[in-house]
Amino acid sequence: MIHNLLMTLFMWICWILGIVLFCAVLIFSFKTYHLQRTADYIAESEGKFGGYTTQAHEELLAFAEERNFDLAKMEVEVSAPDEPVPWGTPVSAVIRYDYEMKVLKSLPAIHKEIQVEGWDISRYVAGKYAVTYTSP
Repeated sequence: MIHNLLMTLFMWICWILGIVLFCAVLIFSFKTYHLQRTADYIAESEGKFGGYTTQAHEELLAFAEERNFDLAKMEVEVSAPDEPVPWGTPVSAVIRYDYEMKVLKSLPAIHKEIQVEGWDISRYVAGKYAVTYTSP
């Protein structure tokens, strides 16, 4: 009787832990997906305009606010800051984010750095766009 009760309790605990682990992996995957899409967007913007623009920076800030990313934990590195690069030059955007996962308040948080990269080729033609360049 006690053996069956303990076995049932153990199975329920394993089932609950499995669901918690599944949800944690799912949330981590969504965070990575959103960061990857943003890195791709920034790189595509760099390709179109030849560099990192204030428009791309504003989009990055809006993304971070909308998706609840802490900007203090986010590092953005672009290959073409402050000025455009010539047509045909490879451009990239790298986003690093220190993701903190906390399951229970009594347990220490798990820190995992997410790093994603976006790539494109500059299609910049001087004088085609009136944009302002900046750095992240």
